[in-house]
Amino acid sequence: MKFLQYLIFIFPLLASCQQYDRQAYDSEEVKLRKLPTNLDQLIIDSLWQKRDSASYIRFKNVKIILLKDVKVIPNWITHYSRLQTIYTANSINKIHKIPESLTKLTGLSDIDISNNEISVLPQNIFSLKKVNKINLENNKFKQVQKEFGKWKNLKILILDNNEIENIPVEICSIDNLIMLGLNKTNITTLPTCISNMVNLETLSISYTKITTFPMEILKAPKLKTIDAKGLKLKNYKEIKTICEKKNITLYYDE
Repeated sequence: MKFLQYLIFIFPLLASCQQYDRQAYDSEEVKLRKLPTNLDQLIIDSLWQKRDSASYIRFKNVKIILLKDVKVIPNWITHYSRLQTIYTANSINKIHKIPESLTKLTGLSDIDISNNEISVLPQNIFSLKKVNKINLENNKFKQVQKEFGKWKNLKILILDNNEIENIPVEICSIDNLIMLGLNKTNITTLPTCISNMVNLETLSISYTKITTFPMEILKAPKLKTIDAKGLKLKNYKEIKTICEKKNITLYYDE
């Protein structure tokens, strides 16, 4: 009986001692282990692979993650069931792949993975229903997946500075989209169905290869701004006239 009482007393102490699989890798991990577990924001830097994952996953309330100088996104971030925002900092990041495990983060709404080397998104990521903003600027995309049309709650889509040549018509089914950024891509035309995007306010196509702007797009009911700098549109005068009548701001190098 005394032995059983001893176990009841000592087991919690043993458990706490075994919280980490190994000693802290560096002074930053020591600091990490001392932080309160109720943090809602967390920075994951390039040395995360050298540290004990238990040093990170103890934070159950994390809503925002900043990836700093990383090359791989850790799978264990799926432990953050309340996560809403993932974004990368500076241009040192060289992430090549988005892990399929992100689909477990059902509350994810804001994804900024700009300035990396990503060429495709995993198919299952499009099952995330709450995504309303995604920034893929300055990556290695050569095409826009049709599955983007599944993100019905998407409001901001930024694809600037990618090698994209075509925009699929499925993009037009994103009824809640407010901003579409296509600057510095290789597109030569736009799908005319953009005119049916009832909430689109800003369309950015500067420094693309578009030479004729589809007139139908100017019928989009809430369109307020067209960024078309660096283009030589054959129908510029007609576009300018209609934009002036409809109070659409047109940025263009005359």
